[in-house]
Amino acid sequence: MTRTARTTALFAAFGLTAVALGGTAATPAQAASGSVGYTCSITSFHGENVGQSEGYAMSARFDSAIEDGVKVPVGTSVRLSQVPSQFVLSAPLVKAMRDRGVAEGMTDARMDSYFMQGLEKAPITYTEMAFDFRGGAATVLGPGKAAAYAVRTVGPHTLAAGKIHMDLSHRDGFALGTITCQLAEGQEPAIDAVFGVKAAGAATPAPTTAPSRPSVVQTDAGHLPDDSGMPVSPGVGALAFAAALVGATLGRGLLGR
Repeated sequence: MTRTARTTALFAAFGLTAVALGGTAATPAQAASGSVGYTCSITSFHGENVGQSEGYAMSARFDSAIEDGVKVPVGTSVRLSQVPSQFVLSAPLVKAMRDRGVAEGMTDARMDSYFMQGLEKAPITYTEMAFDFRGGAATVLGPGKAAAYAVRTVGPHTLAAGKIHMDLSHRDGFALGTITCQLAEGQEPAIDAVFGVKAAGAATPAPTTAPSRPSVVQTDAGHLPDDSGMPVSPGVGALAFAAALVGATLGRGLLGR
């Protein structure tokens, strides 16, 4: 199967082929995001800065491996890859590249996506997406890859689209140019969401009862056991010793009389 056929098959599985053709079909488990608008600039050509070449429009759609409405226990991770994506470069942007001699080739790309809650980075990368700039607006399709995301808190976790960098090259790998795209003002960047829930058996334990202790704990060497094995208070021992001493003294006095 050719790369184009594989990509088409992948997007068909997620309903994006129908979206690209103007339909509304999408699988119930993994619906694609709405169209996200971008404003793009040609930031380099053949490795050199091209100056002010900006204001070009692009739109994009994304999906991830997150199932719609999924709930995940805190402490586990969710898989994001693959992320089928569709980039539609406007006719003026395509013409600007074609005027620079760029007609067709391959592009690698990176999107600085993130999770809105906590702004945790979740970049999505794309490799060797084919493009054809010989007509009007051009559609570029590619499956993105991203690391799994660890759900650490209870509540919603929303994956959001971010800045996009495209590095265009000939099919032999010779660099052609770079397109950088920022989210257009007022765009809804949400791609997918997962809801973190408390893990099973993770209820907060009831406070434990502290062990009872005597009001006074004696630890000095004067604390000696009697025959019963129970401790004898050093105060009681001292009194007994004093009484015995007094008795002995009196006895000696009486005997001496």
